[in-house]
Amino acid sequence: MEFGNIGVFLCSCGKTLNLDLRKIARELGKLEEVAVVERVERLCTEEGLAYIVDDLRRKELDKIVVGACTTKNSLFEGVADEWGLDPLGVEIVNIREECAWVHEDGKAATQKAKVLLKSAVKRQPKLPEIVEVSVKPSILIAGDIRAVELAQGFSDLDDVEIHLLTEDPYFRRAQVESSTHAPAVKGSFYEFHEAAFHTNAKITAVKGDLGDFTVDIERGRYIDVARCVDCGRCIEVCEAKAISKAEDSTTPAYVIDERCTLCGECVKVCPTEAIFLEPEDETLSVGQIISFYPLRPQEGVYVIDEKGWAEASRRAALQAALNMRGYKKERFISSDTERCANRHLMEKKLDIKGCTYCEESCAYYPVRSGFISDLSCRGCGSCASSCPQGTYNLDFQPFEGLLGDVELTAEADLKPRIVMFTCSEGGYSTLRAAGQKGLTYPAAIPIIVPCLGNVSELHILRALDMGAEGVILLGCGAGSCMYGRGFSRGSRSAAMARSVLDFFGLGKESRTDLAMAADLLPRLKPLPYMQL
Repeated sequence: MEFGNIGVFLCSCGKTLNLDLRKIARELGKLEEVAVVERVERLCTEEGLAYIVDDLRRKELDKIVVGACTTKNSLFEGVADEWGLDPLGVEIVNIREECAWVHEDGKAATQKAKVLLKSAVKRQPKLPEIVEVSVKPSILIAGDIRAVELAQGFSDLDDVEIHLLTEDPYFRRAQVESSTHAPAVKGSFYEFHEAAFHTNAKITAVKGDLGDFTVDIERGRYIDVARCVDCGRCIEVCEAKAISKAEDSTTPAYVIDERCTLCGECVKVCPTEAIFLEPEDETLSVGQIISFYPLRPQEGVYVIDEKGWAEASRRAALQAALNMRGYKKERFISSDTERCANRHLMEKKLDIKGCTYCEESCAYYPVRSGFISDLSCRGCGSCASSCPQGTYNLDFQPFEGLLGDVELTAEADLKPRIVMFTCSEGGYSTLRAAGQKGLTYPAAIPIIVPCLGNVSELHILRALDMGAEGVILLGCGAGSCMYGRGFSRGSRSAAMARSVLDFFGLGKESRTDLAMAADLLPRLKPLPYMQL
């Protein structure tokens, strides 16, 4: 959706902001898309909101850009919603905490506010595409007795196929206390009339996506508890005494230990063909997986750590049950497989591993050679920035759009001219906190990205090419990135940009810094007029 009839509303916060709003209004009024610019003393009051309502009615605006503080976002969004404005047609720029309250130089603060507001006017967001998935009503729960406890909740659901897997010969009664599920420690056996037990088994591969997983498992010798009728004939004929009844099992179970000579006498006498002496591979088809064993996490695969397992398993079970009703998710990334360097390898089905930049950059493993799992993708943009062919594009912040923000920011009349990429989580929160505390920093103009992983060396180099004297990448930090690898991916882009600059002998003329949000605040000083 393109917006071409935009209203800009500037709040002076009771004339307390160190900004030349008259100059900002004059500059923004020259933009072709802007139909009206209003300067209001207190925009968050009933009288102030009336300006927005009146212009929405008279000018038939399709988008509003508000320059104010972000503590009153809901007020402005509520007015826009009442008038039927598209949610994408509301942009709120924090000119108080991000400009007026953090820069002592009023000219620099004004210039920064103007650039941020102009960028908001030029931005043309689009509605995300929604991916809908029908989730197969079947689940694999792998682990010890806790897996059995967790499965009880699913046994009450209609038509849910339950698979229980353990790497042990059988499910032992719990020796740990459970506060979340009906325990098996009271002595009664669990009864799952429709559950399939997979004992002495290991998961070797998981393929597919939420709703339709294919799970390869490898099983050693075992006695199928679903077939076993507890007749005891196998124990009677075993000369090696390798078969015994497990007294601490949650279900009637017979165990074959390492003394087994594979003579096969037990197999011959078993009336239900429940005994399997040779290792075998099985393939399961399930909609979701909950595992107490290490496994690669992705959407629909819930891996439970030992620390805090009770709460984590409860959340996983609840999410899995909800998913069975249907699952919806935004699509974040578009891909053009024609651009992928591995395309010809895939077409010719050659067993050659080519370029793997996208795979290495992704913490969720949804991407491989131009193909991406929309269900597992979290929208960090690391694959888009790492691909030298431009195979991937972040839908809500495409490569060219981010490049446009860089060029607009680098043109700002600031000294020093610094472009700052900041992640939308830790980085941006730190800047807001600095504003609320009245801490000052140079008038770097932030470009907000979902993650530093979406910033490529080309974005950094373009900023320097446009005249920026320095580039800052402000992110959560190596151990706290919500996307896992964003900080390391940003580090790689910064290092690559430095290498290019050094190669051309330009390394001393510009500077690229990487900063962790947690380290920034302690180094900032308060503005003189913000000190109590």
